[in-house]
Amino acid sequence: QILRQILPLRKEAGISVFLIICFHAIFHFARMDVLTDLLGIYEETWGNNWVVIIGTIAFLIMIPLFLTSTEKAQKKMGYQFWKNLQRLSHLVFILSAIHVGFVDYPEYSEVEPLPIIFLTLYSAGYFWLFWRKQKEKK
Repeated sequence: QILRQILPLRKEAGISVFLIICFHAIFHFARMDVLTDLLGIYEETWGNNWVVIIGTIAFLIMIPLFLTSTEKAQKKMGYQFWKNLQRLSHLVFILSAIHVGFVDYPEYSEVEPLPIIFLTLYSAGYFWLFWRKQKEKK
């Protein structure tokens, strides 16, 4: 029952998450004092911190998802191509959970358990759906 009420809000949730991530990046770059330095931003996002690189990849994947989140884009691209593109949001979720869960790992060797728990539940849910679909095919 609750899922039926939440699922229609996926597009709005995705747009909101994208905007939150934009602000997260802006504040991070400001804190690192590279907000107006393109080379500094590049070094901060693609440097030697694998956790930040994963977050950057998730953000870059979100850009086309955000830009194609309208009905007009869906009609122009064709539903199937649009749907396949939007399925990349699953990859964004996985990468984001890893990014948040391991954000303190490079410096403090600490893992934040809650995002990893959510990722585990998410994976278990998809495994269950996959198993159920395979069972229905037989």
